[in-house]
Amino acid sequence: MAFSIQTNVTSLVAQENLRVNQAFQQTTINLILGFPGMVVGPNKPLWTQLQYVQQLKPTFVMVALGYSEVVAAAAAGDPSLIPDVASFRSNYAAILSGLKSTFAPVLIVNIPDPTDTAYFSTLAAASKLTLAPAAVIQSLYKLKSDDQFTIPGLIAMANQMNIDKIGSLPAGSIVSGATIAAIKAGVTALNTEIAAQAQANNSPLYDVRALFSRLRTGGAFVNGQALSANGAAKLAKSRRALVTEAMKSGALKARKNGRRWHTTVGETVAWVQAGRPVTPPG
Repeated sequence: MAFSIQTNVTSLVAQENLRVNQAFQQTTINLILGFPGMVVGPNKPLWTQLQYVQQLKPTFVMVALGYSEVVAAAAAGDPSLIPDVASFRSNYAAILSGLKSTFAPVLIVNIPDPTDTAYFSTLAAASKLTLAPAAVIQSLYKLKSDDQFTIPGLIAMANQMNIDKIGSLPAGSIVSGATIAAIKAGVTALNTEIAAQAQANNSPLYDVRALFSRLRTGGAFVNGQALSANGAAKLAKSRRALVTEAMKSGALKARKNGRRWHTTVGETVAWVQAGRPVTPPG
């Protein structure tokens, strides 16, 4: 379970009894953030994720937040689930402000567009996967040209075609072009805010949204491996791969100096020990 940006600054470890609908998220928070506070005795501090980072005194920080919220909105086909810019701005600024006390260089990563992942397929992509002409699919399911299938929708459609029994698809199988456009607009609005805050914080910004777009349209090589849209979700979870890509893009540069990597972030120079998240490109 990925944490939302608000969870990073507000959710604390809790030891009290919980309602069933709270239990899963709170148990996850406890498992990740509850140590050592929950096991070393009473009256120990219980931290938020931001406070945990501050206490660990990192030598390098990467902020890659917001994807959890937008992917949930995309999966539900509901753009209203994307955070409003004002609340997002407030929480994001609080995180960056809190990180200043660590004196660590900060790399900011913007939000990938979830509609660029393999969870969504255009009519053309669905045609390639099912070997049915796009015009036939559009006619059978009464689709508009810019509607897209989700993975459950593709599976249901393929099963219907396999047994030659076409019918209605389960809820959530089709996402309208208008919804796709609204999700993209929401991601753009949040990324505009992230870019503004990166500039104000004098932090480099890596455009992972552009990387996802490349994966969607033609694939890309990451750490020597070819990736397509099918690998985009895995890449989003790979912090090390993102740092390496950021180095290659020029957002972050490193050179070896003795036993450490000398990492230049804009005009700020910081030391990052070898073996930490920063690794040399190539």
